[in-house]
Amino acid sequence: MKVTLITGASSGIGEAFARRLAANEHDLVLVARSENKLHELCDELMLEYKIMAHYVALDLLEEDVNEKLVEEAAKHGFEVDWLINNAGFGSMGDFAALDLEKELDIIRLNVSTLVALTHSFLPQMRERRRGTIINVSSSAGFQPIPFMATYAATKAFVVLKPGSNASEADLKTFVKGRLAAYKYPRAIEFLADLPKTATGKIQRFKLREREAAGK
Repeated sequence: MKVTLITGASSGIGEAFARRLAANEHDLVLVARSENKLHELCDELMLEYKIMAHYVALDLLEEDVNEKLVEEAAKHGFEVDWLINNAGFGSMGDFAALDLEKELDIIRLNVSTLVALTHSFLPQMRERRRGTIINVSSSAGFQPIPFMATYAATKAFVVLKPGSNASEADLKTFVKGRLAAYKYPRAIEFLADLPKTATGKIQRFKLREREAAGK
């Protein structure tokens, strides 16, 4: 059975993804820590949209969560056709005064878990020559955010990772030109450095010119 796996699905953007995709007849696997919320959401979506909704109550900061989810999918005969890496959290305050372990947990969840899940499910999608991966970022990833330094940095990773030269080369080799070519600027640029019109809109053609020039 083809399914869409959504992390952080018990509330917020993850729940919104679940509701919208259920309305589009996606069968779902919802992952989060809150078992009661997941149970209620699955029951509601199955009743309203006549789809299959399975939940996995799991703390994504645990060791080897990617392997656990791969095993869960295999156990139930699920083929993860869509992977939506939505789970994440942040902190606020003077970085030097914040709890170090919590800051490291932000990096583990927002970056390491995302990378691990993508790495685990991407080979299956390549083998099937079909699949979708959505990595949820934030506007915080486009600029430095005072008092949210770690969170903004993790979201910048999500924004910029797909445009890395290595990832782009892998993708182009795999799809063999079947996708429209689009490149991110190689340089890490904050909003203040981006070319804009007089009204403040980003000039995308100038970004492409920079890329062509190798800047």
